Parts: sequence; structure tokens; C-alpha cells
Amino acid sequence: MNGMSPFELYNHLMQNYTKRPASVEHIRAMRPLVLRRVLSKQQVFQLTIPGFGQVEYMPEDNSEVKRGYSYDILPDPSDPKEPALIYDGAIYMGEAAYKAHIPHNDKIAGGEILKKRSFELKKASASGRAVKERINKTESLPVLTNEGLSDLLQSNLMDILKLPKALPIEQENIIHIQEDGSILNTETGELIKPVERPVIPDNNINSEIEELERKRREKEDKRFADWKPERAGRIIQAAT
Repeated sequence: MNGMSPFELYNHLMQNYTKRPASVEHIRAMRPLVLRRVLSKQQVFQLTIPGFGQVEYMPEDNSEVKRGYSYDILPDPSDPKEPALIYDGAIYMGEAAYKAHIPHNDKIAGGEILKKRSFELKKASASGRAVKERINKTESLPVLTNEGLSDLLQSNLMDILKLPKALPIEQENIIHIQEDGSILNTETGELIKPVERPVIPDNNINSEIEELERKRREKEDKRFADWKPERAGRIIQAAT
């Protein structure tokens, strides 16, 4: 910094600085909304600006802006009726003037939603009625008669329509649980007695506990046996 403070260096550099104000195109190009659109055959760019509606912009007399080509359109979201900027990448192509717009109408949109909802409800109710009708038809089966059928056809048809014989229902065995916990089958007379669980005696556990206690006492006795009064006196004198 050549021995200068930051403030002195700033003033020194500002002496040779030439202010170059930004152009109007650069300032306007800072608009936040950029939309890529194709110029239609009617020489119109169609944009949808949130909260405003569908807007049409028509480029001014500019032979460089051609139909069928896509360009970056920068409208002014604060005032969409202002001219929009046309860019081809980083190249400024000119302006597009406001032509017309179709505003958003919440009432119309709400009406369309209600119509669609009522149509779906009617469709669902109609399908429900059709299902009920099919169920009712299946419940009332047609009654077959033998009139007008030959004997051979009647016999074959009746064999097909015969239902299989119902199998006899087996009676379940009657089970009775007695007071001692045994199970008695009153039909067959079979008696099932409960199995007694073996009881493990606690003698082994008590003997193990006594052995551990005996070993612990032996260790304590051996430790205190090594402790002599003379050694205790020397430790006390050293501590004082």
C-alpha cells in the first residue's frame, strides 16, 4: 500500500477514476422476469405474467426480430403495459410494445371448478346406481322350467343344475377341564393329565454362595494379617 492507509489509498485511486454511468438498457435488463418465447406468425409474443394475466407484445419495426425464432422477453412485472425488452442471448434486440392482455378472473375460474366438480359427482352417483342394479339382478335369478325342452336335453340340464349333496356336519368333541387341570373328552372318555414341571432345588445355589463368601473372608483375613502395628506406626510418623 506504499505506506498509505486504506482511506488514503482509496482517495488516491479515486483521483484517476472516471465514472461510467450504466446505460438505460443495462438498468432495464435487471428485470426479474425472463421468459423464452417464439415470435408468432402474427408478429406477437404471448406471455403469462403471474397476478396479471396473458399479455401480448408486438415488436416495433425491427427487421432483425424474425418470426419463428425464440427470444428472451423481459417484461416489467410492476407494470406489464410498459414495453418489454427483447434479447437474443446477451444481444439487445429492441423493445416490444404492449398490445393486449386477458386478465385472470377468479369468478370465472371458480365457476369452472364447480361445474367440473358437479360433473364428477354426477358421474360417480350414476356408476353407483349401475352397480346397485347389477347386484339386484344377480339376487333375483331366473327360474328354469322344463317346458319346451326335449327329454334328453332336460335330463342333461337337470344333472348340471343339481347341487351337490350336503355333507353331514361332524359334531365337535365335547371337552371338559377338571379341577386338577386334566382334560376330559366326554365323548371318547380320553383323559389327558397335566405334566408336572420339575422343581430345581436351591441347595446347589446356596452352596455356591457360601463358597464365595468363604473365599472372600479368607482374602480379607490374609490382607489384615500382613498389617503389623510397627508398620502402621512408621506410616503415621511419615505422615506427621
